[in-house]
Amino acid sequence: GYAHPSETSVAELWDEADRGRGIGRETIALLSSYLFDDEDAIRVQATTDVDNVAMRRVLEALGFRFEGILRGFMPDPAGPPRDYAMYGVTRSDWRVR
Repeated sequence: GYAHPSETSVAELWDEADRGRGIGRETIALLSSYLFDDEDAIRVQATTDVDNVAMRRVLEALGFRFEGILRGFMPDPAGPPRDYAMYGVTRSDWRVR
């Protein structure tokens, strides 16, 4: 049988030209629903750059809760590693949203 982890991380990357078109929101909503409904995930977590205000709003609108800052999390060839915001949603929170 399928042995799933207790939590699942979602990553998404788009070019600047694709931002603001609702692609991120739709992708995260569909993927989260799939993970909870079909893969029996207990929780889904997502991270985004602390300065990516649009994605942070999307995550919060979908029911993800802010859980903290991952300091120096993402390597950045242009400078020091970037801080990322961590969000998570549990199966029970997803169902009542």
